[in-house]
Amino acid sequence: MVVLLYLGACTSRIFSMTHWKVRTFLALLTPLLALFPVLYMEGAFVVSTANWAGGSGDFNYFSMNLLAPFAPGYTGSPQGTSYDSLFVSPVALAAGGQYEGNNYLGFGVLLLLFLTLVGRLISIFGCPNRGRQSNVFDRRLIQVWLPLSMVTLVLTMIAASNHVSLGKTVLFTIPLSSSMLRYCEIFRSSGRFFWPTYYLILWMTIRSCRTLFSRNVAIFSGIVHAALTFQAVDLTQYLQHYATIFHSVSAYKSPLQSSFWRRALTHYHNILYFPPEDTSYYIPLGLESAPLQVGINVAYKARSDPKVVAREHRQIDGELNRGELRDGALYVFKDKDYFDRLKASMAGKTCLLREVDGFYVAGLVPVQF
Repeated sequence: MVVLLYLGACTSRIFSMTHWKVRTFLALLTPLLALFPVLYMEGAFVVSTANWAGGSGDFNYFSMNLLAPFAPGYTGSPQGTSYDSLFVSPVALAAGGQYEGNNYLGFGVLLLLFLTLVGRLISIFGCPNRGRQSNVFDRRLIQVWLPLSMVTLVLTMIAASNHVSLGKTVLFTIPLSSSMLRYCEIFRSSGRFFWPTYYLILWMTIRSCRTLFSRNVAIFSGIVHAALTFQAVDLTQYLQHYATIFHSVSAYKSPLQSSFWRRALTHYHNILYFPPEDTSYYIPLGLESAPLQVGINVAYKARSDPKVVAREHRQIDGELNRGELRDGALYVFKDKDYFDRLKASMAGKTCLLREVDGFYVAGLVPVQF
């Protein structure tokens, strides 16, 4: 989103230049040149380019419905989003993940937008001097509004994805090759890409209203206050719903209650959980290992490389089956078959092999309870 907005700003800047200067172009290009080093430092290229996009069809599944700005949507039961708006009933959506594209503007904003559009049309067709402003309008159109409109159009197209839907109906599908679709998966929750357009609509609506009533501040103030009132009332149930959730108090209780874990991790420098693709217990294991600076092989990641995970799975599976444990590694798993095989293969050896808090643990350094 930021890159596209910046490109639009660069285009607007270039259009408005009267003298072409090298330093101006360098100033515009410098942030773009820093893009890839920043992505590298964030770890974007740790995952191979063949898998970083995901490839699971999220681009279509988490898209935005064209009705999203005008009404809340639901994918299962309408009761699930009935609290989103007091005045507007939720509409059924075409894809189950289109809640990611929930961009409802609110009744107050929609009302203000409607009044502003009507007022603008009246102003345009009823203004005898509109021809005198054409040159200024054309210049600003090219310099500012055309680049900005193109950026928001691209962002909206990404949000709608190649399966363009209106309510429950898929209006049309833009055919994409498998390679093109794979790169579109980079956007994943594509419905979120409407956010800049959403904020532009809010800003333009209020700005246009102020322009229409620039000579009468009282009328402008009254209209905006009325719109804000409708907006607040419309979203009352929504705000109350999330206020209840966010004000609720809960305490996390780790399934790892034994003092064994803290004692054992002073003898090991790495936790190897099996299977590594299971992220169910990365939080309790991480809470035990992180304070002692002990490594861990599982975590919840936005994008992961399935080839790396599969290789790790095979390696740990072989080590547990053969009883060839790594030095300094504490193996944690829940499968009793592995535990029984380890007991048989490591019989007579001095090692750690126990059941703790519903997990089986194994390692080369024995630890006493």
